[in-house]
Amino acid sequence: MTGSAPLAPPLSVLVVDDHAVFADALAFALSTDPVFGRVGTSGDAAGAVAAMEDEPYALLVVDVDLGTARGDGEDGIALAARLLARWPTSRAVVLTAHPLPQVVRRATAAGAVGVLAKGAGLDEVTAALLVAAGRSDVAASFVTAGADDEGASLTTREVEVLQLLADGLDVRAVARHLDLSVHTVRDHVKSAREKLGVHTQLDAVVAAVRLGAVRLLDPGRGADVRR
Repeated sequence: MTGSAPLAPPLSVLVVDDHAVFADALAFALSTDPVFGRVGTSGDAAGAVAAMEDEPYALLVVDVDLGTARGDGEDGIALAARLLARWPTSRAVVLTAHPLPQVVRRATAAGAVGVLAKGAGLDEVTAALLVAAGRSDVAASFVTAGADDEGASLTTREVEVLQLLADGLDVRAVARHLDLSVHTVRDHVKSAREKLGVHTQLDAVVAAVRLGAVRLLDPGRGADVRR
């Protein structure tokens, strides 16, 4: 008589999102699945680090927009990279309301297993976490940054211009920094505004930050670090 295969231990999950209602709802839903054991939440980077220091979680679900509304200088992708560097056996899945190709590329470069649209259903999140944990090879609903997406996304130059604007440069300073004409820079800003569906330069920067394509300057580093 052969014994049955041992059951895999429950997976621990930390949900990091500054929208407490969303984080609590997702954590509760995951906790009802026997695949998952310890499920925690954190609303900011400091809380996430403290939770990992207390007892590291195997899986991280991190929202891209974390901290951007407060201007903390570190969004969810940057936090995921920091956590994974310190706890390399953990795995991260990034959530975003606007999965632009460059956001996907940033998240992947940061070490995340993949990016999920924030509107994904619980079954999709569960499937993604099982893939991240190496317990499933079923294709998860991760967003990919394929070549077909490029036409609808911000170009590298548009992101570069918006990043410099976010760093505090004005249009003329951006033009000098990139060795472009002011007219060309304004054309890049106009194109970015149209793609992001906003009407002002400031709104374009804010939208790009919320999408994770642009990072706010870390206040501790001072202004205009790119000059």
